[in-house]
Amino acid sequence: MLRDSELEVHRQFEEIKEAALEREQKDFSLNVATADCNRAKNRYTDILPYDHTRSSYEGPGHAPDDYINANYIKGLDREREFIASQGPIQGTIDDHWRMIYQHKVTLILTLTQCQEGMKRKSERYWPEIVGQCETYDEIKVFLESESEMGSYTVRRINQTEPLQVVQLFYLGWADYNVPNVDDLADFLAQMRSYAPKLRRSDDEPPILVHCSAGVGRTGTLIALDILVRSLELRGAKTINVFETVMQLRACRKLMVRP
Repeated sequence: MLRDSELEVHRQFEEIKEAALEREQKDFSLNVATADCNRAKNRYTDILPYDHTRSSYEGPGHAPDDYINANYIKGLDREREFIASQGPIQGTIDDHWRMIYQHKVTLILTLTQCQEGMKRKSERYWPEIVGQCETYDEIKVFLESESEMGSYTVRRINQTEPLQVVQLFYLGWADYNVPNVDDLADFLAQMRSYAPKLRRSDDEPPILVHCSAGVGRTGTLIALDILVRSLELRGAKTINVFETVMQLRACRKLMVRP
């Protein structure tokens, strides 16, 4: 039997679901994501990026094809602090790297295994062996190092320019499951320790976060970062989970799933 606190959480999520759906039908469009030419680029038919926050890239030869299933997400400090993305499918790995390169992303948080049970959750988009180089479109990607850190792996990846990217690959968070709280807290701390180190100038590139759909684990991690930092940096006495989730769902559909 559910406790009162659990019932309250379920009640609030029902409110979020209804409010987000009403807002979406009234104010938010999905025109680019549902265009015939882009349907095959979506991993899931019901997880689509809103037009007004859609992240894009410039196609090869300045082609107009700029669609990728990803959205800019407002964080605690900036309007575009994060990019929340689906895990690449086979046909979008090149697009994934174009987005990373053009947005000068230097920190990637990968929250899904490529394969979980019988389900393919994401394609591998980095070289498998340290010292190996792979080319995605015209972008050369070199795996410089890989370090196992218990619940996550740190990969240092150099790409064309050169530009160094750090990938924090979380190992212990299966889809629809609950991660170890201590491990997740450590991962959040590591995320924030890497972010300022990797900033090259005041433009502060977004942090790329993805799981499989780019809403469940991705939304939860971003929400936790916002809530924890509001306590630590702004001295907030209380946190408002409802408003935080609604803020995220204004940026990307279905962010944070119960």
